[in-house]
Amino acid sequence: MKLNIFNNKIQTSAFALLVFLLISPTLYAAWPSGGGGPGNENAVEIVTSESGATYTIGQFQGTAVFGDYELNSAGLNDVYVLKLNPNGSVAWAAKVGGSSEDIASGIAVDAADNVYIAGSFYGTSSFGGLDYTAPSGYRHGFVAKFDSTGGFVWSQHMNSGSNNSASTEIESIEGNGSMVPPVEGSVYVSGFYENNMTLAGKPLATNNGAVANNSELFVARFQHDGDIQWVVDRGANSTFGETTTAMEVDNNGRIYMMAESRQPVTLVSENFNSSAYYTKPANWPSSNPPERCVIGTHLATFTGYGSWLMNFNGGYRYLDTPVQDTSNLESLRASMLIFEGRDWNPTGSNQFDFSEDADGGEDFKVSYRNSSGGYTQLQRHYGGGSRTAGAFVYEILSQDAFHPNFQLRFELTSGSGGCYDFWHLGDLGLVG
Repeated sequence: MKLNIFNNKIQTSAFALLVFLLISPTLYAAWPSGGGGPGNENAVEIVTSESGATYTIGQFQGTAVFGDYELNSAGLNDVYVLKLNPNGSVAWAAKVGGSSEDIASGIAVDAADNVYIAGSFYGTSSFGGLDYTAPSGYRHGFVAKFDSTGGFVWSQHMNSGSNNSASTEIESIEGNGSMVPPVEGSVYVSGFYENNMTLAGKPLATNNGAVANNSELFVARFQHDGDIQWVVDRGANSTFGETTTAMEVDNNGRIYMMAESRQPVTLVSENFNSSAYYTKPANWPSSNPPERCVIGTHLATFTGYGSWLMNFNGGYRYLDTPVQDTSNLESLRASMLIFEGRDWNPTGSNQFDFSEDADGGEDFKVSYRNSSGGYTQLQRHYGGGSRTAGAFVYEILSQDAFHPNFQLRFELTSGSGGCYDFWHLGDLGLVG
């Protein structure tokens, strides 16, 4: 039996515990069990096996203790998997993850108490010694198996390159050993991908050009030993922003799914094109009025890019987007160009031959205003060393981003004064 009553991601406060209860048929708690640590934890899904054991999956940050097992995250949220014996004692606890955000989505168990988990990750994430990497700003999906003792068995990476993907639902069914040849048990995984994806050597590509850069559903079938049998998507029938919300598989392998489709909403689209130097878009709050060698637009000549950019230089500066009401959204994607350091315009009266590369400590931060009124950092680009230059995409999923007063903020953390320490921002987009 599987319950997803924790899908609202109940978060604990500092030093609180996650609590799991067995409610008996007479409506009393047969046993309470819990765990956690000083950070935030959540439970995403819970499932029971034929042996009477209970399994749950969720996320934790920092140190979390479950019975005699201590887990330590590698950075931001990692994924934990927990097994409780029929009497409520902790049988084992395991984790997967890396230094960036790891997201738990689903869990399934087979008749032999092997456990299958689904989710997604940013950056580099480790699965039993196997490392998978998603490009900066993108998340990739995964599916993994643990045996009945918590030992890692196998995993698969939903490699979507510089596009997003995730596995969101997972189910297991038993095989039939009496048949000749025997039929292996199966694990079914559903989720979404953008544009293209390779899963266990099998490629998918969006067939409907109308949904480029929007998510398309997929379903994959693996044998219990990890061998992939097939993977399919909706092809030309796909629409906008498809996401699986529920999946069930019967004993005959028939798949029943619920999903939703959403048209993306553009909240901000700004290329900073201007008819004059040292301006900024109307209604964009900033630390300083636009001014030469402070903050404002200029015509750039970076290699491969010769259009207008917003520049920050000389000292602490910030620029905010207009306020957006994101209360009714579930995800946001921010995309932008960021260049660090010297730009050279060889013509006209506005050459930037005086500009200077940023030094150590003269960093550029990308953040958003959260529901508490503070700012949550998406990335800090460090000054000095190799120069930052390129396109960056940030997928924003945290619940603190969805409120009536959302803004993006761009900050130069410090500078030497005058026309020095340049950072440049361009082609900004925010889509929900």
